[in-house]
Amino acid sequence: MLPLRSVPIIVVAASLFACGGGDSQGPKLADVAGAWRATWTNMSGGGHSCGLTLAMTLTHQGTAFTGSYSNAIVACDGQSSAPFTGTVVNGAVNGDQVSFDLDTTALHQTGSLSGASMSGPATWTLSSGTSTIVLTGSWAATR
Repeated sequence: MLPLRSVPIIVVAASLFACGGGDSQGPKLADVAGAWRATWTNMSGGGHSCGLTLAMTLTHQGTAFTGSYSNAIVACDGQSSAPFTGTVVNGAVNGDQVSFDLDTTALHQTGSLSGASMSGPATWTLSSGTSTIVLTGSWAATR
């Protein structure tokens, strides 16, 4: 039988092992910094279907990221655009979850990151004059 004064030491030791040690930093944030190649597929709504390919370069600090994109080509209903550039804004990381916008909050992406790839759903709200079209689909990016 253990002496009573040994019981608190055993309880403390068991607690430390159960908690995984003294690391109190919580879950590690995913690092999205770097060069990515991204594709949006099946962006559809309002009778329209679109896709997008682009290259983006992201910088990451804390829980936020920003960046730029280039060589973007959008294809809608069988017609393709000339290549264009833009800005990645409102980037946020929470664990392995990411969200960001392309130029404006009207072009919003969410998803998760796993190693050298990230993917998820996208929602684009496009306005022209008095009409608004909402396209939904998916995106994927690789380093």
